[in-house]
Amino acid sequence: MNPLTDPQELVSRFNEDEAVWREYESLRRLRRRFRLGMAIPNSLFDRIDWLTAERKHRVVRCIGKALS
Repeated sequence: MNPLTDPQELVSRFNEDEAVWREYESLRRLRRRFRLGMAIPNSLFDRIDWLTAERKHRVVRCIGKALS
C-alpha cells in the first residue's frame, strides 16, 4: 500500500507530530516563564525549542540497507 494513503502510517505520523508540538509548547512556555532578559530574539529561542522537541520525539526514517 502507498505510504501516503496507508491509514496506519498517517495515524502514526499524526501522533508523532502531535507529540513534537506538545513538547515544543511545553519548552516554549517554560522558556518564556523563566526568561532572564537576554538580548536574543524570541524567534531564535522558538527555533531552538522546536529542534529540541523534534530531536526528542521525531522518528528518524532511514532509507537503504542496514549495516551490521
